[in-house]
Amino acid sequence: MVGLVHPCQISNILTVGAPVICIGPQASHVTEILDRLGTGHSPLVVAHGEAEILVRRVRDLQAQRTVDRQCPAQVTAAFAKGGLLSQLIAALEN
Repeated sequence: MVGLVHPCQISNILTVGAPVICIGPQASHVTEILDRLGTGHSPLVVAHGEAEILVRRVRDLQAQRTVDRQCPAQVTAAFAKGGLLSQLIAALEN
């Protein structure tokens, strides 16, 4: 696991349809989750030190103003408390 983002935080962000900005490595548990969103979403993923790229992409997103932020229910359910709790119990029992 890279970083300290709790899966429930990700679930909450996706459920309310908030824009997703990930600053960190391209390979992480957060980017794995974002990859599951499909092509209807455009999360901003930039590496540390890429401030200019982040600014440009945020401005592009702001100019669009028509971003569909609806997240597939199966994706949010996978990171909700109910889905994670059963996985945690199974991991602890093994």
